[in-house]
Amino acid sequence: MRNFRKKLLDQETGTVVKKWHQKISIALVFPNTYTVGMSNLGFQTIYRLLNVPDHVVCERVFVDKNSLPHDCISIESGRPLIDFNIIAFSLFIENDYINVIHALNLAGINIKAQNRHHSDPLVMAGGVISFLNPEPVAPFIDAFYIGEAEHVLPQIFEQIDLTYTKAKILDFIESWVGIYIPARHQSHSIVRQYISDITSFQTCSSVITPNATFSDTYLIEVSRGCPHGCRYCGAGYVYRPPRFRNFDQLSESVHRARQVTQKVAFLGAAVSDLPFLDSLCEHVYKTDMTMALSSFRADAMSDQWLSLAVSAGIKTMTIAPDTGSERLRRVVNKGMNEPDILSCVEKLVSSGIMNIRVYLMIGLPTETWDDMVLTVEFCKKMQSVFVDASRSNKKIGRMTINLNCFIPKASTPFQWAGIETVGRLKKKISYLKKHLQRLPNINFQVDSPRKAHIQGVLSLGDQQLHHLIEKAYVLNGNWSQAMKGFDLNYLTGPRQPNETLPWDFIDKGVKKEFLVKEYQSALNGETSIGCFSECRRCGVC
Repeated sequence: MRNFRKKLLDQETGTVVKKWHQKISIALVFPNTYTVGMSNLGFQTIYRLLNVPDHVVCERVFVDKNSLPHDCISIESGRPLIDFNIIAFSLFIENDYINVIHALNLAGINIKAQNRHHSDPLVMAGGVISFLNPEPVAPFIDAFYIGEAEHVLPQIFEQIDLTYTKAKILDFIESWVGIYIPARHQSHSIVRQYISDITSFQTCSSVITPNATFSDTYLIEVSRGCPHGCRYCGAGYVYRPPRFRNFDQLSESVHRARQVTQKVAFLGAAVSDLPFLDSLCEHVYKTDMTMALSSFRADAMSDQWLSLAVSAGIKTMTIAPDTGSERLRRVVNKGMNEPDILSCVEKLVSSGIMNIRVYLMIGLPTETWDDMVLTVEFCKKMQSVFVDASRSNKKIGRMTINLNCFIPKASTPFQWAGIETVGRLKKKISYLKKHLQRLPNINFQVDSPRKAHIQGVLSLGDQQLHHLIEKAYVLNGNWSQAMKGFDLNYLTGPRQPNETLPWDFIDKGVKKEFLVKEYQSALNGETSIGCFSECRRCGVC
């Protein structure tokens, strides 16, 4: 492990290494692999923020299902988790909850917060799924930070010193807004922390490495939230209202990127809505850097932008029509139609972007077999447009269709919708495979319906679900076996809008009445306007 750590560190740019003497030590744990964690901009941001105070040392730890005790050490100094004053988990996806238990167990720390010794490290957690619903893992965590961290987190740790015991730290942080301490929580609301002006700071890569999913790439957040109001999207609701950085700030980020690497990636749920995206891409091109984007709306591509994108080295683009059914696109409030999508495919290929990744979903609320038939027809149309444009270009790439199973998220209009059974999802996948898998120049990739079902259960769960997570861990991740004996019907079936939900105590600013109205509109196949500045509809503004 020592040689592996040294290899990683030698290949990194931007690593923060501090001496431990008289400093509060924080282990920032990503409950997945190094490759995945170092591609997570939220994780990198917290790493930078926690290392700002002089009297704090923050080091990274990565724990996945295959980690052994000797793997459960920090990248920077090789110290075990038990040596740190604070262990902070960065939670990104519900399926990683089992690795939270694994990390604590490998470190010799009791997995239940109520059973820990006063001398054990304080265990904290944050991340976007904590904003949505922290309850399934609440019994394992001493304290959560709920919300956007850039302004508050450094202030909290500026005022904590090494003389604080774990109990004193909890006493101190309990008074801060956005702090949720499960063992002390009564019935009061926890207010999600929100930063109205994201131009007051930069959110970019702290560490560059060739060993990340985005290899040797400088990640830059261009926006936060999304104005389009897709009813399944957790980020679109928990980060309301959408906010964008300005050109000067982003061009400065590109300048910083140029000093450490040759490639930038612009991230955000609404990259294509950036008002000056054409100018930003031109700026990247002039710096002789290559560029990547997290995703792009099919109805937002201009000829000028496409020309700049090709010049800046973009070879693959991702679009997300969600479904081939126009009716279902109204249900999810996608706000784009089939002609726009097909036109986008043709434009991409004709401009020289030869590889296209298309994201579709199955198991959406109100979905029928007629919608499956329409999805097959839609994919065949896309494939035909793709091939015809490629022939005209005298060069052919590949279209990849990623089929994902719908997962209802807390705090969205679809939190009441329920989860499609694994059996029905498998039948739909088989149908689509039968009709699409043999199409030329199409790569068909399918999400695991079993994993999606597990994630759906965890995303909608309450604190009682920690027993299931613990049992799955004991059974080495065999969720199917672990679920036996658990009645999960209350989580998988549709819920009534008047029910009290486990995450209702978190005040995210969006009124429940608004979510109910959006859910009813979805069931009626009706669209609604997106999230625009100070519209007063959802309650955030």
